[in-house]
Amino acid sequence: MSKYIFIASDFEIPEVDLTNEQIITPIEAKLKGIKPPCFCSWDELDPNSEILYFESEDDMYNLCVRKEENILDDVRFYTDKEFIYQVSCSLDNKRAKQLLDYIKDIKLIKPIELYSILLDEKVDVEYSTVFIDNLNEEIILNIINNYHSSLIIK
Repeated sequence: MSKYIFIASDFEIPEVDLTNEQIITPIEAKLKGIKPPCFCSWDELDPNSEILYFESEDDMYNLCVRKEENILDDVRFYTDKEFIYQVSCSLDNKRAKQLLDYIKDIKLIKPIELYSILLDEKVDVEYSTVFIDNLNEEIILNIINNYHSSLIIK
């Protein structure tokens, strides 16, 4: 079972990626002075191969919200909203603040739903509702740290 956090909505919302993820080549890695993996040198790799690179290890855990094109059956068990967005981030105060800021920047024309579930475990979730003006980091942390919860944001 895997934890899965997502936002469900009846309207499209913006995608965001705060990870500062970059795709670079071995040549670019060498020019940046990045240490190669222990099993080879940059010169041994295909110069056209792609390497996933983050300026800072901490960036890897920042908020990323991406629209799901292939919605899982497990997700459909919980919502019938048209648009589903996967939420990826660490479960800490910094990322809860990032998610709070992201949600508050959305022009809500209808309520959205934030879910935290375990895939392959279709169970009843704990539902709660909050008005966007009352939404805070603690509420978000409570939802994303729980495995069976949903928050309706109005």
